[in-house]
Amino acid sequence: MEQQQAPGAEQNMKAKLPKIILGLALAIGISILMVRFLSYINQSCCGLGYLMIACVALYVPKMFGLSKTKYLAIFGVALFIILAIAGTFVYWKPTVEDNSDYTKYDNNGFNNVDIVYDNGNLTITVSYSGTGEVTANLYKVLETSTKKSTSPMTKTSTGYSCTFSNVERNYIYQYNFEALDGDKKTVSSTSYYIGIVDDSVITKICFVYSLVNTLTIIAVYYLMLILTAIMRRNLEKTRARMEAEGRLYPQGYGRCKECGSIVLPGETCCRKCGAYIDVPDELRHKKVDMVQCSECGAEIPEDATVCPKCGAKFDEEEEVVYVDSESDEKMQCSDCGSVIPADATVCPKCGAKFDEDDRTADTEEKKD
Repeated sequence: MEQQQAPGAEQNMKAKLPKIILGLALAIGISILMVRFLSYINQSCCGLGYLMIACVALYVPKMFGLSKTKYLAIFGVALFIILAIAGTFVYWKPTVEDNSDYTKYDNNGFNNVDIVYDNGNLTITVSYSGTGEVTANLYKVLETSTKKSTSPMTKTSTGYSCTFSNVERNYIYQYNFEALDGDKKTVSSTSYYIGIVDDSVITKICFVYSLVNTLTIIAVYYLMLILTAIMRRNLEKTRARMEAEGRLYPQGYGRCKECGSIVLPGETCCRKCGAYIDVPDELRHKKVDMVQCSECGAEIPEDATVCPKCGAKFDEEEEVVYVDSESDEKMQCSDCGSVIPADATVCPKCGAKFDEDDRTADTEEKKD
């Protein structure tokens, strides 16, 4: 259930537009930085990272004034495209390139890697300064269903060497070395990436991987957006019912003018600061008999013994001015000139009393 826009809502939207644009830009920028940060953390933490990115993308724009569900849904589409492109160039491709350079990392005794690809045969040579039986493993990146190829490495005069056959082009591979002791336990290991492709093909492959991971982020984003919209709709239905029952004021009302605290229908003074609550005529409850204080003119319940505005006290014999909420007719007090309800028996300003003839004569004179 969408709320009806109040008069001037369109102008307010235009006034908030620079702030909203800033919020969208911040959401995109923070999301891209978080995507880059994922390359520095363990893969097992990526799920939490995706959730955090979705939260940032949804709630930062909300903080800057973008609350319409349809606009947030459109932003989700734009974000998907932006993150897919950004993820390619700030996460996947840099990760592959960085991990392809073995000189940047602690190699655990493995050095001087040399790779030669010739017509489907991939020959890898490495030097190792430790002890143990050295093996090499090769498998396609992010394709966990692909069986890993393992090959023992033959010791040569320059180090250790092995050859993998039937290695397809246009794939990115991860390869690693392991040194095993006599019980086949790993003594030392290290791993790198290699692309048996041209640079343009690497970019294409990284973009596909980025799309897949961005889909996860956007799926979480839309799930949160849908749940938030459902909760908001239920709250609006509840509020509408409470307004119809007279238990809440409509939005735009219902706050103390002095301190801003929430006030409820039927309350005559603020619970926080004690200020008198001047309820607009259009919100006065028709079922409640209200009277007018003879001292200050404030609207008060019929059974009130003390005026919450001026503090005047009343007894059962005190005359008060009844408020006719159905009538807008006014008359002028013959003594002080104040404008008061046409059916008033006492002037709330000077205290003058009127009978039926006085009110009729004054009303007719006003018409003439």
